Amino acid sequence: MNIFFDTEFLDLPEHVIMLSIGLVREDGAKYYAEVKLPDEVHALANNWVKENVYSVFTGPVKDVDTIKMELIEFCGPNP
Repeated sequence: MNIFFDTEFLDLPEHVIMLSIGLVREDGAKYYAEVKLPDEVHALANNWVKENVYSVFTGPVKDVDTIKMELIEFCGPNP
């Protein structure tokens, strides 16, 4: 089964931070989560990210470990 996905990232000079991830399977099932981040990460975002990404976030907000476990469950053992 094909799984289509989209992500939003914050591209910093030292590293890249995932902000959100959304997936849709061919059977129509959907998964979406925003990454719970320390407050200081939000301050590092440029104006475009603040205006066009953070402004449309609606949750759910989850920690990375929860997202990892849920993605494995959503995608199955052999995505």
